[in-house]
Amino acid sequence: MLKKKRMAFEKAELAALPTSRVLQRGPSGEGAERLPEETKSQRRLWATGARVYVLVVGVVGTAAVLRWLLGSLFEVTNPCITFYPALAVAALVGGARAGLMATVLSALAMDVFFMEPRGSLMTAMPGDWAELVLFASAGGLISWMAHKVERAHKQEAEALERKRGEEALRTSESTLRSFYESAPLMMGVVDVPADNSDIIHIYDNPATDRFFGRTRGSTAGHSALQLGAPKEVVKRWIENYRLAEREERPVQFEYWHPRDSDRVWLSAVVARIGPGGGGRTRFSYAVSDVTERKRGEEALRASEERLTLATLGGDLGIWDWDVARDKAYLSRKYYEMIGYQEDEVQPNIEFFRGLVHPEDWAPIESSMAALFRGESDYSIIEYRLRRKTGEHRWIRGVGKVVARDERGQPLRMAGVIADITAQKNGEAAMREQLAHASRVSMMGELASSITHELGQPLAAMVCNVDAAELLLNQAPPNLRELRNIMSDIREDSQRAGEVIQSMRKLLLRKELERQALEVNLLAEEVLRLVKEDAASRKIKIKTEFSPRLPAVTGNRVQLQQVVLNFVMMAQQPPERRRLTVGTNLAGNGELELSVSDLGPGIEPCNLPRLFQPFFTTKATGLGIGLSVAERIVTAHEGRVWAENRPTGGAVFHMALPVANGKSISSDKETAVPESL
Repeated sequence: MLKKKRMAFEKAELAALPTSRVLQRGPSGEGAERLPEETKSQRRLWATGARVYVLVVGVVGTAAVLRWLLGSLFEVTNPCITFYPALAVAALVGGARAGLMATVLSALAMDVFFMEPRGSLMTAMPGDWAELVLFASAGGLISWMAHKVERAHKQEAEALERKRGEEALRTSESTLRSFYESAPLMMGVVDVPADNSDIIHIYDNPATDRFFGRTRGSTAGHSALQLGAPKEVVKRWIENYRLAEREERPVQFEYWHPRDSDRVWLSAVVARIGPGGGGRTRFSYAVSDVTERKRGEEALRASEERLTLATLGGDLGIWDWDVARDKAYLSRKYYEMIGYQEDEVQPNIEFFRGLVHPEDWAPIESSMAALFRGESDYSIIEYRLRRKTGEHRWIRGVGKVVARDERGQPLRMAGVIADITAQKNGEAAMREQLAHASRVSMMGELASSITHELGQPLAAMVCNVDAAELLLNQAPPNLRELRNIMSDIREDSQRAGEVIQSMRKLLLRKELERQALEVNLLAEEVLRLVKEDAASRKIKIKTEFSPRLPAVTGNRVQLQQVVLNFVMMAQQPPERRRLTVGTNLAGNGELELSVSDLGPGIEPCNLPRLFQPFFTTKATGLGIGLSVAERIVTAHEGRVWAENRPTGGAVFHMALPVANGKSISSDKETAVPESL
């Protein structure tokens, strides 16, 4: 209990000390308030001395006051009655030194204040001297006993502290050994001689023994060369050990280590511990087997090289888009395809949008929306991309979502692009060749109708020439009739020229310009060509043209070819004795032209394939007429389809967008024959 009080008193004394600090600067140059160790020690000594003085003065002063009160109130004459307890308190709380100081100070206080003559250090009575000697002897004995108690407590505290330190050391060693023993890494301690001739193993953990196939603890005290390590490997390890010693930091290195018939890739970290036995230097090591990682890195490099070769050989550009940060990586080939240098642009979604042709952005945006909704992870789309020079190139892009977050939103997308401009140009040329072949084929099928169309004006011209000769033989010739005959010959010649010109336009392979067209007149021109052929087959053609229709923009020859294909397809079976050609303005603003018949219709299984290239239901058909028609209408931003009528027969439809919504028809209704 007294020891606890003394410790509490010491804490109180220390807390009352001044709290000044010494400003020092560390190696980093930053100011910091620190108390030097010497100053701390001096202040501890000063605090201990001050504590003793305060304690002694306090207890002796208290004893003197109590003695004065006892003498005044109860007429007590013994001068030592209150100083013995004060002496005991000072010795037990403050130690032997405090006890001795209290003894001296108490003897002086008794002599001066409580022995005759008072107020003087001279004691006249022999009994007083005996009392002082007895008091001094008791004070010395109490101080000696306090010293013994204090020393016993100190030894006990030191023994307890030493025991705790030993236990902490054993726990630390046990923890460290457990870590070494259970660690999957190869770890250990070695010594390196001053001549760098070898490496002496001091301790190797079980992972090291398992890796080398040795029994536990068999390497302790043996050198690396004795254990069979190659000299070049030992030399490399020693070099790194010495590097760690010189630079006073851990050193990391990797190397191929021979093992049986194979080699493994090891990553090692070495550090200096301190001096070892026999003038050697002690080091620690930690080694991990990174063979799988290295093989994975080599496989990745090989894969990247193959991908690079594939993209170079396939003329492909690679892109990788970080969706969250809206930053994209573009390969060198990609930059070549768009004509920009890498440092000229910031590749992101806005930059890409600026490159895409405005007419092609909508399908790209729709495809991206499907990817963001999680409907698919892939997209394949064709669009036009603008180069730096302003030239547009056709591109086929393939993209994939390679990472999504917990909500399913894309985090990263990657893909490739290929320039398909040459392919698109080839397809256009092939379409033109197919269209030309289709027109030639139809001209052959319409040979009788064309012969009739040319035969009528030519025969009329011959008759008019004969009549003119007869009139010229008259005297005088009838000039008025001759003029009429010449006018008829001119009209017949123009009619024959128009037929030949129509055939020539249909057979030409050059690209014709687009213009505003009236669908009713366009259909009439086609029906004139097939009139005789239809008549020879006893097929009636009825027209149901809506008047005052808006114009469409297109190529006259190509659209005539579509109508001609529909009419020829509708009148193929002999049982289809009546065709109807009609036009109307649909509710969605498109202008529709339809050709229907009264035959058995189209087999339902054939409807989806009707407009596919080279699909035909005729034994001698080429299968290109309707496919060419579909491509022509699609190029005009329209659509074609076929269906069976509930009342029997089939209907072929063509829908085209109107030209600015304006009509080019005259105020009068177009004079169209009801039937041909």
